[in-house]
Formats: sequence, structure tokens, C-alpha cells
Amino acid sequence: MVTSAMSHSKTDAAYNAVPILDGSNYVRWAQTMELYLLSKSMWQLVDGKVTKPTSPDEKVEAWTEKSDAAKGLILSKIQEDFRSDHMKSDAPKIWTDLKTKFGATSNSQVVSWFCKWYKFAIPGSQSLQKEFAHWDLLVSKMKNASVEILEKILAMQLVAIISPTYSNIVPLMVADINKKELTVEKVKSYMLTEWERKQKPSKKAVANRISAVQRKGNAPLFHQQQKANQPTASTSKQHVEPPQQQQKDDKKKR
Repeated sequence: MVTSAMSHSKTDAAYNAVPILDGSNYVRWAQTMELYLLSKSMWQLVDGKVTKPTSPDEKVEAWTEKSDAAKGLILSKIQEDFRSDHMKSDAPKIWTDLKTKFGATSNSQVVSWFCKWYKFAIPGSQSLQKEFAHWDLLVSKMKNASVEILEKILAMQLVAIISPTYSNIVPLMVADINKKELTVEKVKSYMLTEWERKQKPSKKAVANRISAVQRKGNAPLFHQQQKANQPTASTSKQHVEPPQQQQKDDKKKR
């Protein structure tokens, strides 16, 4: 069953994005696996919201079939030495057992995540999408460990770590702070817009380049150089005597 699930999903990009659970990466594994199960309409069953029916047989069989499919997907994404303990369980039980075993987070781990989040920096020279994904993951890890930070604190932390590269958008964010309308999504949106703007050459720079080319084309020295590079009439038209005429001239000389 596990082999079948792996072969069925080997070309599925979303499934391939789910890491192998090794015990130390439970938070990331659980998040990506949950997203994948949601895309396959299996999450409600795995999460226990859709319980196993008692009758009729058709519904029992349908539930069991979906549970087996989810079970195969889950087990194929955990280390082999973890699988033997769960082979006889259904998908909801496996999910609960894995959460109990690996989901508990130590206080030292939570402090480590918080310190990384608190000291997080977003340089102005790199793409923002990757940096935001890393920041979101830290926030999500703390949230899953019951460390929830208020939305306005999260937004203001993003403002505080902004690179001087994004100084143009600071007044916009200060205005939102004063109106108590600043959110994480707004800060990200401002930064992404500014990043995209900086990646495009300004109209002024393009106009200056065009103007420079035009000035060069109108310069007398430029025209002199162009003429110097062109072949003259005397060099381009070389007289070559026909072979027959050359033979006649040779006979006369003899």
C-alpha cells in the first residue's frame, strides 16, 4: 500500500514538497502534509471531523477506502523505522499518534524560534518571497507551540526590520500605524510593490540612454568615424582582366 502511494504520487509536485518525517521536523512535515491532504479532500477524515460510519456498508467501505489512501500517503512520508508501529492503524489514529509523539515542543526550542524571529532581517538585495516564507514559518512554529503574537506586534516587527532600501514606503506604514490599520499583509504588500518597482529601470534612465545614443549619432566625430570605416570607390571596385584577354597578351609578348 505504501509503495502504491509513492508510485501514484511521484510526479505530484505538492506531494514531493512534503518532507520525510524524521522526528525533528514535525511542524514543517505536518503543515505540508495537511495542505496536501486538503488538496486531495482527505483532511476532514484524517483530522477526525469525518468519523467512520456504522452503516450502511457502502458508506463504511467508502470511508475505509479513503482512510487507506490517506494512510498510505502519510506512512510513505515518514522514516521507515517509524512505520511498523502504525501499519495496523487507520489514518486518523496514525495522525494523532504522530502528533503526540513528535508534536510536543520543548521550551528551549520555542525560545530558539522566538530569538530567530526577533532578530530576523530582510536585506534589500534579495527576493522577498523567500524571506517572507522563512519569517512565516517561524511565526507558524511559535503559534503551533501555543506562543501567539498579536497581529499588530507582528506587523510592527516587520516595519522595524525593514532595510533602508525600502525607506520610501516608511511614511505609508507610519500613516497606517497612526490610523491603527497596519497589518502584516499590508506591510508585505508595500515591500513587494517597492521591490518590483526597483527591479524595473526608470523611465528617466531609459530616456537618458536613448538621448546619449542620439547625441552620439549627431556628433561630427561620430560621422567621420563612420565614413572612415566605409570602403572607398577605388578600393571596392578592383579591375580584373578576363582570362582570355590575359592569354592574348601573353602570346603577343612571346
